Amino acid sequence: MNPEGEKLIQMAETFKTLGHTSRLSILMVLTKHRQMCVSNLQILLQIEQSALSHNLIKMREVGLLKVRREGQKSYYSLADKNLIVDLISLLNR
Repeated sequence: MNPEGEKLIQMAETFKTLGHTSRLSILMVLTKHRQMCVSNLQILLQIEQSALSHNLIKMREVGLLKVRREGQKSYYSLADKNLIVDLISLLNR
């Protein structure tokens, strides 16, 4: 497959990942906060820990999020804040 086709597949996977309200909520929270640990995200969003972890992994796999580990805590942040801000502004139209 040519590079353009691979890019389209990657974009489709990203949009598919964003097609879930919990994942959009995670993005909205992380645009307001530089980074958050999983336990604080869970409290703020009131999502089951297993569901939150699943969503965070999916979002990390497509390159929306990055993770930093400190001891036993994992801190998530946006991989590319400009891209996410552009996506959110597009969704708010």
